[in-house]
Amino acid sequence: MAVIDGGFKGADQLGPDMPATWRYFDYTDEGIYAGESVHGTACAEIIYDVAPEAELTLLKVDDLLDLENAKDFCIREGIDIINHSLGWFGTGIGDGRGIACDIVNDAADKGILWVNSAGNNAKSHYYGFWSDSDDDGWQNFSNEDEGIDFEAEEGDSIRVFLTWNDWPNSRENYDLYLFTRSSDGLERVAKSTDRQNGYGDVPVERIEYKVEQSGEYGIAVRSEDARPRRLKIWSLNHDFEEYSVAENSIGSPADARGAMSVGAVHYEDYNLGNIAYYSSRGPTTDGRFKPELVAPSRVSTVSYGQPWSFSVTGGITEGYTGTSAAAPHVAGAAALIKSANPSYSRTQLWDALVEATVDIGTQGRDNDSGYGKLVLPILLHQLPSNGIFGYSPPIVTKNPKSAKFGFEGIGEDVAMSWSVKSDAEVDILVNGQDVSQRGVPASDDWKTWWTTFSKTDLNSGQNVIEFRNTANQSRTTSFTYWQLKDIALWKPFNAKLIVGAKFFGPSQAIAESGLGDPFPAPFNASVTVPFTVAAAGPVRLAVYNLMGQPIRVLADGWAEAGWHQVRWDGRTAAGAEAASGVYWAVLQAGDAVQTAKLALIR
Repeated sequence: MAVIDGGFKGADQLGPDMPATWRYFDYTDEGIYAGESVHGTACAEIIYDVAPEAELTLLKVDDLLDLENAKDFCIREGIDIINHSLGWFGTGIGDGRGIACDIVNDAADKGILWVNSAGNNAKSHYYGFWSDSDDDGWQNFSNEDEGIDFEAEEGDSIRVFLTWNDWPNSRENYDLYLFTRSSDGLERVAKSTDRQNGYGDVPVERIEYKVEQSGEYGIAVRSEDARPRRLKIWSLNHDFEEYSVAENSIGSPADARGAMSVGAVHYEDYNLGNIAYYSSRGPTTDGRFKPELVAPSRVSTVSYGQPWSFSVTGGITEGYTGTSAAAPHVAGAAALIKSANPSYSRTQLWDALVEATVDIGTQGRDNDSGYGKLVLPILLHQLPSNGIFGYSPPIVTKNPKSAKFGFEGIGEDVAMSWSVKSDAEVDILVNGQDVSQRGVPASDDWKTWWTTFSKTDLNSGQNVIEFRNTANQSRTTSFTYWQLKDIALWKPFNAKLIVGAKFFGPSQAIAESGLGDPFPAPFNASVTVPFTVAAAGPVRLAVYNLMGQPIRVLADGWAEAGWHQVRWDGRTAAGAEAASGVYWAVLQAGDAVQTAKLALIR
């Protein structure tokens, strides 16, 4: 894995908070640890916390040529994952085009998963048409108001970018001005007035200004002869008091098609799923969903300190805050998934991360949180045990959905023992099919269970066993926490097998209503949706799109207790072919409400 960033100060002084060794390359000729920025160091810290066995390569860059060279290095070295918690302002209008986006897309085309911070500009971004209603050459942001105001303190660095939708070569000329308000009125303190005449003139103006006196500042845009264009204004260090536009505020290259862009949820709000106020939102200016998902921010690192603690230099630290902190959580999660599945391609890694999200906010994919917040299923690593396959995973805690592990079938019957405690029932699936006949009931204390699997239920090659917490399948905010440990696989020397699987445990057999995994997945012509009914009664099974709109009712009536399955032919209630995409099967049986994902590919 590579971390491409602008500063790695102190990375060589963190001891146990960084790997013992890592590779690095400095494209800036300043020295890998030189400078004042610890930004990349903190990203590397988080990746090491999430995936301590990941092989890290630190690549220091300062401009787009450096970024291009760093990308080429990653391709040559066969690096699978890149974390890039930077934005390159003034390189595009947010439609996935531009040099920075081209670099990302080339990496993606070469099989690299590029994880990028979405940006922190939901409150410091403006996007709107040029309007000069009073015909004085100045942009009217609202009625006669010709400025975007914000507060700045002495010593602050004001950094503002203006661009407009005339890429890559513009003949439309706009200028950018910075004013301060004093007792004498408005005083101009900086301007950017490059002339755009056509070929080679990019539609960008930029101002960098060191604040000499605290007070109120304002941004203004002027043009005398430009045709109306959509204007986009970014302030890198100061939120706007007015006219901020959260929509379309995704930075570049997070807007690239090949980038997995990551928004932020503060760690203390993670269970609630409240998006950080600054986290940039989609869509892109060409209408695509962004970001892909959100991950924790405002977290503790050595480089930035702990949230809400006093720093040694005075003042209160916020920890590592911003989408820059969220992205390496996703990159680290990708490394874990890759280590458990070495053959996974970039697309499979991408899909696995999407699958590891929990929907928050507006139902379905949206432009605030994408598919949802990252809640990575626990990946169970190989440890010594007395089981015939050598698996005995560590305790699994606070896992909202499920835990999986794989093993090679040997053409024989198999028994499995494990211990669990949970506030809700846990189901066991083999190769995606619920063959357990009943769920493991909730228990306040650790209880050990046995299950037997007939060789007819197992593949001769790879098999996957999944422990699924049934209460958490359709939840989006709060979760039932549960723990799992001491899983071992055995030849069932003394277990009397029946067809399928059977429990041998401390409680009597029970049955619960629920959905099995639809098959095939994904599907083209039709998909079969299996489900169980614990007791005879009314059952409704329907298909919804990601916006929560009903597409087709598959079952709506009385059903006897037991196993059932229905088939969906991929058509809507009106008989039209449903479009390719992700849908949800929703089962209502008694008090049970469960969902299963359906992926339709035409």
